[in-house]
Amino acid sequence: MKHSSIHHFDRIAIMQNPQRIIFSLAFLPFAKLTRAASNLSAVLPLTATGYGTTLTAQINIGGHLYDVLPDTGSADLWVLQKDWKCYNGQANVSGTPVSQDECQYGTTAYTESDTFEPIDDAWLGITYGAGDVFGTLGYESMRLGSISIPRQEFGLMNATTGPADRYSSGLVGLSLPIISQTHPSNVTGLTGFELLTNTLMYDTVLLTLEAQGVEPYFAFALDRIPQDQEIGEGKFGVGSDLRTAWLMSFRRLPQLRHHAACCLQRVPHDASGGDGNDPTRIDGRC
Repeated sequence: MKHSSIHHFDRIAIMQNPQRIIFSLAFLPFAKLTRAASNLSAVLPLTATGYGTTLTAQINIGGHLYDVLPDTGSADLWVLQKDWKCYNGQANVSGTPVSQDECQYGTTAYTESDTFEPIDDAWLGITYGAGDVFGTLGYESMRLGSISIPRQEFGLMNATTGPADRYSSGLVGLSLPIISQTHPSNVTGLTGFELLTNTLMYDTVLLTLEAQGVEPYFAFALDRIPQDQEIGEGKFGVGSDLRTAWLMSFRRLPQLRHHAACCLQRVPHDASGGDGNDPTRIDGRC
């Protein structure tokens, strides 16, 4: 199976509210993509791990559940492949692997399903601040909460040089494909700089959702947990109808007494965000 090409999009407006991030709330909308969108939305449980320093959300890939790290700073989706190799602390993956325990990933590796389609002309190679990730690519069915994606390109990580968080078995990038890091098969460089170049663009999760009529909005909210508590709860939402879905979900969870909730106002498609007037309202007093 060959790597698919990207659908075109034009101007993008990015708006953030840094003050709310301090209170465990993040929101990043992208406006002016190409297709008409509907009010499809989904809200997923979110787990805060490492005393609130990292997050995991559970998504369904090929009929199996995986705890993945939602990442606003990357674009690719990947999960662990069986028998993946750990090269923690090494400059690249050409040395001698060490125990998987040293890389501190979760224990759930990908289980191949009948809907899996391998991609044979491209591969995964991503450089993060903590290390690099390498693997193969394929297509698979996916569910993000109540939203189904029949065929999503994703990666199977088979080698890494960096540590994880002891909980996640993968990562879902929520950015646009301009920063995706998949590469054609004739590119063989394994260094950080080489992984940032010679990349391919494709329909990442964000664009696939938008193609199905889901507005490309997403948001996070976390319960404020005590300093000595390692694991907490929260919500991860995608889609345009987050105001109703978000608040209803929190009201069903009275234990989240100190949550940081958000009210969202739809970003106009002509919003440039360049004049200092942010058309997105984030309000903790919902």
